[in-house]
Amino acid sequence: MLTNILASIIGDTFTRKIGRNQADKPLDQRQALKLSFSLSLDYNIEDGYRWLDILIYAPKNYVGVLARERQHTFFLDDIDHYTDQEEPIFKPGKSHIESTSPWKSFGFHDSCWLQAVNSIICNYEHRLLTINGDTNNWFITLPMTTDLQSQFYEVTRTRDSTMVKVIVSALIGC
Repeated sequence: MLTNILASIIGDTFTRKIGRNQADKPLDQRQALKLSFSLSLDYNIEDGYRWLDILIYAPKNYVGVLARERQHTFFLDDIDHYTDQEEPIFKPGKSHIESTSPWKSFGFHDSCWLQAVNSIICNYEHRLLTINGDTNNWFITLPMTTDLQSQFYEVTRTRDSTMVKVIVSALIGC
């Protein structure tokens, strides 16, 4: 139930603040909605930060919903010792892991896009900790640069098993 409420809030915010038919606007005025969740870690083996980013963009009537993961973590076994300020000193050849996964399409449709948002939340609900930002700034209005639009079109053009997961999640719920 809470996943549906959160997905509805995200969908309503996209509709009110960003809207569809962005491709009809000049390139420098095209926007997407981006929000990030902090994700839990496996604290027995790692420390740092993990995030889930969701990007929602509607070039015309169809709305695309993309997601990716980012991390800035390190394995606890890679620590040699800590400084007096509790900063980790790594063993030789070890360091933080910084990475960003490619965007993955969870939906690109005129009416089912909100189910894609709900599916992402359902898939990650056991790992979601917080929405990044504060009550007034929990999402970003992101300019759709030429590079970001190219990534968007490439990801939404290629279909994979993620679309099947969205449909199954919608049918069986979280």
